[in-house]
Amino acid sequence: MAFFHHYRLHIYLLAACGLGGAMLWFLATLYSEWRAGYVVLYQPTNPTNLIKYNAVGAYERLVTPYVSSIKAGLPVRRIYFPEQARLSLEQDLPENVKKWQRGFALFPDEKLHKIKIRFRGDNPFNWAYEKKSWRIKTRKSDLLNDRRRINFVKPREASNVNLYLGHFIASKVGVMAADARPVELFINDRSEGVYIEMPDLDETFLRAHGVMPVNLYKGEQENQERRYGSEPFLFNNPALWDKEAVFNQIPKNDRSDLKKLFDVAQRAQSSLTAYERLKEIAPLNEWARFSAYQTLVQSWHNSSYHNQRLVADPWRGIIFPISHDTGVNFELGQDGVQLDSAKHIVSRTLYHSTEFLLRKYNFILDFVRKGLFDEVISELDNIAPKLIKSYERDPSRLRTAVLNGQPVSDGSVDAHAKLIAKLRSDIRILEKSIVDKLTGPPNASWTPDAAGFSLIVKGNRLATNVHLGGFNSELPKRIAWDRDGDGVLSQDDLDLPFRATDVGLEISATFAANRIQPTTSFYARGEITTASTRFRIVADKPLEPTSVTVENPFDGVRIDAAEHKKSNAVTPGHLNLPVFKKPLPEPLRLSGQILIDKDSVFSVPVKIAAGTVIEVAEGKGIVFKAGVKMHGSPTSPIIFRSVDIDKVWGAVALTGAGSSHSELRNVIINGGSGMTIGGQRFIAMLSIHDTSDVLLDHVHLSDNHIYDDMLHVVYSKNIKIRDSSFMNARADAIDIDMSTVDISGLNINNAKNDAIDLMSSSVVVDKTNITGSGDKGLSVGEASIVLVTDTQIEKSNIGVEAKDRSIAVIHNSVLHENEKTFNAYDKNWRYSGGGKILADGVFISSSRKPITADKRSSIKIYNSWTPTALEAEGNVELTNLNMSMRKPEFAPAQLPIIDEILKSWNAGQPESLLP
Repeated sequence: MAFFHHYRLHIYLLAACGLGGAMLWFLATLYSEWRAGYVVLYQPTNPTNLIKYNAVGAYERLVTPYVSSIKAGLPVRRIYFPEQARLSLEQDLPENVKKWQRGFALFPDEKLHKIKIRFRGDNPFNWAYEKKSWRIKTRKSDLLNDRRRINFVKPREASNVNLYLGHFIASKVGVMAADARPVELFINDRSEGVYIEMPDLDETFLRAHGVMPVNLYKGEQENQERRYGSEPFLFNNPALWDKEAVFNQIPKNDRSDLKKLFDVAQRAQSSLTAYERLKEIAPLNEWARFSAYQTLVQSWHNSSYHNQRLVADPWRGIIFPISHDTGVNFELGQDGVQLDSAKHIVSRTLYHSTEFLLRKYNFILDFVRKGLFDEVISELDNIAPKLIKSYERDPSRLRTAVLNGQPVSDGSVDAHAKLIAKLRSDIRILEKSIVDKLTGPPNASWTPDAAGFSLIVKGNRLATNVHLGGFNSELPKRIAWDRDGDGVLSQDDLDLPFRATDVGLEISATFAANRIQPTTSFYARGEITTASTRFRIVADKPLEPTSVTVENPFDGVRIDAAEHKKSNAVTPGHLNLPVFKKPLPEPLRLSGQILIDKDSVFSVPVKIAAGTVIEVAEGKGIVFKAGVKMHGSPTSPIIFRSVDIDKVWGAVALTGAGSSHSELRNVIINGGSGMTIGGQRFIAMLSIHDTSDVLLDHVHLSDNHIYDDMLHVVYSKNIKIRDSSFMNARADAIDIDMSTVDISGLNINNAKNDAIDLMSSSVVVDKTNITGSGDKGLSVGEASIVLVTDTQIEKSNIGVEAKDRSIAVIHNSVLHENEKTFNAYDKNWRYSGGGKILADGVFISSSRKPITADKRSSIKIYNSWTPTALEAEGNVELTNLNMSMRKPEFAPAQLPIIDEILKSWNAGQPESLLP
């Protein structure tokens, strides 16, 4: 007591300081929580016991590092940056969320490389607590695994793998999504636990997934990215979207492609014409595949106001969705599997269409039958042991339990292992539920009508191959769905295919119940329900079946439809049309002299006879979507030219899978340019887009105008160009992007820019003469590979140039009187490397400028000939160079890569060689 009295002032002072410190900590914590949770719109944080949270945090910081396993777990990513930088990021949240700090990352070369680092995401979940989500950015000249911006996302779910599995499934079903992997993140050599590593969705992402640099739209109307004073619905206003990648041939602020999609989708809800246009902009295959993916992962995280990513590709003229931040939700709960959901105007419109449903459900069952969920379980088994080891070191396990209101127990590692094991059974339950929803007996009935009968379809399952039993009357010549519902066969009714059977007849069409959305409120989940739907069938003869059976189109299960005297079913929606296989249209035959005075799109096969002359009006063009056979002859070629010699017309274009196997033989095309039709951009007088197996034989192109290219090939495979000529190209004579092309016997003269320009393509050039190119005879860029044989390139500014991780292999060829023979360099930072040129058995005449290769590139010349010594600068290697005035007729190949290229081409897999 004497001690207390003697030191009571000191004790009071210490107690007051402690109490004051506690109050300051308490107020600072409340302030930071308020800033994190309530300054950001619509994102209040959950109520949390902060004393318990911080006490558990102190325990984890002190104890976890000493009791955790040191065994290897997930792949490790190490980042280093000053503690002061971290404190700076954590001050004044959320303002500092996106402020970069300097740091370092350990790269695969085991060296530290400079980076910038910040928090990732607007949702306070990503940065308000001890464990953060991070984003790093490397230097352009120093990419990490060919990516510059990489995210480390802390998992939301207790399993730690839901987000990763969502991306894994996307990769298996052909839906574009970031390449994700689970990692253990170390910051300043301290484990931060389990993260999902994935690169940003940007132009680099597009290129890596075989898509040209086009518009990649980001739609976010949530958190800090919400535009104040505007409605939340992204699909009502193109101005709400930002571009993460830009198609640089139109202004950056141009969003007319999105506007067209939204407008057409809206009109398609009441117009069949608009629906047909919608299918061109938003192809059913792309959107049905994506919708199937959402069902398979049981997640519709891409809503009407959040997490939307769309690619608008003018080379295909389409817009399609890609997955962003979509994980799996395999725990079905009481409501069971959700089959369909529509979050916005495009998906709501498509769900009214039976052909969309048929494609979507076909995708789902095809993926399941091919073992998709077996692969998911196998991947889960593969990563689970590593995941659990890394989870042991996660310094926020117990704090996460506090945040989630769960018991705080260090048995959480065992609980986590059990949770991973439970995922396997959840996957099998989901698989069975999906199959049960779509297969098995259809729910169908029928009612007799005065002029025929009505088929009533209910529920999710579709009904097909409607068999009418006991049909004794004379077979009709026409059977149709009574589109207008008047009970009388009329011209506007939809004819249905049918065939006679032993005991009646069968209508070969597929029917579905109407899909409806009960509510479209802002926070609605978007569920789709079905309504009992009545299809009235009429014919030119009375239909009086005694029985009706239908089958499921997905498993062939057939049932007897019950007969009812009446039905309260609704009529089909205007897009809920019976689906059936339509006969192939007869080819349209063109001959003589033809005038094209407006843009002409041929959606049926076309055959053009020898000697046909097609004259095209100014700015107009021709598009072939269903294949074309142009069979001219040497004496009677097919000619495309301007109707007015002083006017410039548009283009001849082949586009889409339907145009595959087209042939252009003995065709002359002169004086054209390019065009944009229906949102699809054609930048060459002859444009070949998104097709395959096209032959150009004795095709002669000359004097194009306005647009850059004379021939442009993009997104196409196995394009053959034989014995043709390209004269006086305005810029590039042949531009090849993301395609495989086989060239032989060409003459390319006086191209103002490049004779042949490659981007991310695999090409063979044989027996070709290139003369007088204003820039390069052959430009090989952006991860392309080309084999050049028995070819002559002369009098061009540069003979061959390779850049950006491309390879040019030249054999048994001549490079003569070019200003510069070879050049290799590093141009585009996205490819993290220069070009490589390998010349074998080549004759090289002297040039005014030296052969050059920068430090990230290389040029190697083997067993070749030159009349004078070659000048070289940089990384150039000359081996067995012979001094001679001419090249021998043939020099055997010395490089194994030549055989590799030829083998790949002969095996039909040239793209396998792309760098």
